[in-house]
Amino acid sequence: MVCPRCIKVVTDELKALGLQVIEVKLGKATYIDSPFITSNSIEKVLEKNGFDIIMKKDEQLVELIKIAVLDIINNRPEILLNEKTFIYLAEVIGKPYPYLSKAFSRHKKITIERYFILQKIEKAKEFMEYEELTFSEIAYRLGYKSVQHLSMQFKEIVGMSKTEYQKLKTNERKSIDEI
Repeated sequence: MVCPRCIKVVTDELKALGLQVIEVKLGKATYIDSPFITSNSIEKVLEKNGFDIIMKKDEQLVELIKIAVLDIINNRPEILLNEKTFIYLAEVIGKPYPYLSKAFSRHKKITIERYFILQKIEKAKEFMEYEELTFSEIAYRLGYKSVQHLSMQFKEIVGMSKTEYQKLKTNERKSIDEI
């Protein structure tokens, strides 16, 4: 689950099954078990809505990392600006960064650093669509040292310059779960 709408869908679906929902937050649903509702029926209704149940500890850890990365990019620009992003990530999750890095790379087949870059580029596209910030302001907001650095990464990831991208008019953004 990566957004408030996801939380609402999961909450509504679990309640529709007849479960007493205690709490649903990003990456976690807590409910009171019912002898009449199987875990298979819960899994089916969640899969129907595009969600997976994650049982393995490493998979849960990867989801926590993804949620923390999104939180940093969307809600904590000061973390991106002070260059202590990975220290903060380790503190939030409560595990050493090398451990997080190995688990993430093993399951996602990319590094946390690369995942950060991909998410930052998607956020840059979002900012560009709203046209409220200059590209320089976007670079600063996303923790880049220079506009040139953002421009270089943007072209590498998107395959075109920001100007070419803006001319498309049909901006091709990826959903969070596709990254």
